[in-house]
Amino acid sequence: MDKYRNVNINQGASKIFLMARNHGLSCRRLTWNPNYKGFDDWQLALRRKQIEEKEVHKLTFKEQYLSGLCGLDHIESCTEEWHKLPDDGITLRDYLGLTEREYNVFLQTDLSVTFEQLMNGQRRKQCFRVYQLDFEGGKTVPYAFSCLEKLYKLGMERPRASDYTLVHDGEILCPREQSDEEVLERIFDRFNDSLPAFYRGRSISTSDIIELYGDGDRKYFYREKDTFTPVEFSPMLAKKPYN
Repeated sequence: MDKYRNVNINQGASKIFLMARNHGLSCRRLTWNPNYKGFDDWQLALRRKQIEEKEVHKLTFKEQYLSGLCGLDHIESCTEEWHKLPDDGITLRDYLGLTEREYNVFLQTDLSVTFEQLMNGQRRKQCFRVYQLDFEGGKTVPYAFSCLEKLYKLGMERPRASDYTLVHDGEILCPREQSDEEVLERIFDRFNDSLPAFYRGRSISTSDIIELYGDGDRKYFYREKDTFTPVEFSPMLAKKPYN
């Protein structure tokens, strides 16, 4: 990571790259996930992800649907799974995670509202943007992949928006009562390691900025080592993806 924040190291790395290429060696730049210090750290993270994926399967239908992890038709698969379970006393309503009224609507005993309307009324769309430091042309940034403490030691009060590029603008479905912190962690998990094809940036890591916006409200959060911290940020000064 030092090559991205130290000019001398960056120049040294570039010289080695050019030297190897001039001698006929095939060279390509590797993009390492900066959330990991090394191979062992990466392996541990993979194990954690496997555990988290198993936890998702333990979520009820309602928890999955409100978080946008499944469609409404997934309730049919959950119902089939429940029929295959040993008779341990758990009702279908509890297995699906529904309230009594929700279950009655699902069974169409309450015709005042559809099941889809009832479910959709309990979740919301959260719009967000991801800003990452721009290293084009061999540029270095002294606080790259560092916590805010490093930035403050450099005499800066906030991240310099002109150092950043907007790499993604998207939205995520979440339960209405889900906190900003929970939404941010879900965004971090979604754009880390296995990146979707439509995503233009690197894995979200320390020094990245996440913007949560909607209904005229905008909030900016700086990714620290293990959490997010609210910061002031001027998005108009950040580079746009198609410039």
